[in-house]
Amino acid sequence: MSVAEASERLAAIAARARARRETRLVVPFDPGFASVGGTPAKNVVSIHEGFDWDAGKVFIEVGTPRLFAPTDAQERLRKTLERAQNTIACIGFALRSRASADGKLRIVKHHFDEYAKPVKLFQDPA
Repeated sequence: MSVAEASERLAAIAARARARRETRLVVPFDPGFASVGGTPAKNVVSIHEGFDWDAGKVFIEVGTPRLFAPTDAQERLRKTLERAQNTIACIGFALRSRASADGKLRIVKHHFDEYAKPVKLFQDPA
């Protein structure tokens, strides 16, 4: 995206936002774990032009801590939480189903047992 395109888009957003509350400039990021609510984001604290080898670039700074890619540990945690959330959702569906009490219990037990099985979250490099 060029600076001119970004400027046009920001001007249009600012024009629409005048009647609403203050609109903040943010950069979305992946915190490495599941979250509920708005998209995780960092406030922009500075915008500056590059020079020398960075000439022709505009840098958007979000302050500290900088945005980092999720680590393997964070990715494992995210996948584990995703499995848990899926299991909870399946159990919730089972409990709200029209199955008999014994049927619901069997479904819940099945999902719990599947969740409790150890799984390999990452492939070992060959």
